[in-house]
Amino acid sequence: ITKDAHRLALAKKLGADVIVDTMKEDLAKVVNEITDGYGVDKVYDASGAVPAVNASLPLIRKQGQFIQVGLFANKMVDDLDTESIIQREIEYIGSRSQNPYDWPIAIHLLAKGAINIDEMITKKYPLTEWRKAFDKVMEGNEIKVMIESNPEEFTD
Repeated sequence: ITKDAHRLALAKKLGADVIVDTMKEDLAKVVNEITDGYGVDKVYDASGAVPAVNASLPLIRKQGQFIQVGLFANKMVDDLDTESIIQREIEYIGSRSQNPYDWPIAIHLLAKGAINIDEMITKKYPLTEWRKAFDKVMEGNEIKVMIESNPEEFTD
């Protein structure tokens, strides 16, 4: 959305083919134009917002995949568009955010420079300022905030 313009710009800079501000553009129209009405193969939802999920489900091609990364505010979700999931035969996949099998892949990608962390980490705070770091994240103005620790802080 518009308030996240800096995130959209960074996504484009880091290699996203297309970015969409859903407050200014019709997501369905953009997706249908790009895919000639076929739909996308996969959607990843990191928002955990039912309206965002429901807006994206009809844009997935038949037998495509939907990967739920973001957690919903409530454990039970009443207004989910199950009709799109069923009629389009969408594979709905839950994705746990912490998976130890992902670490070697992430470390490999970092080591070969495939991820530009200098662009993604917008603020760094010492461990002693952890509360300030969390507050900054909650304000929504940063991409990623890193909390750095000094190993000497943990010695006896």
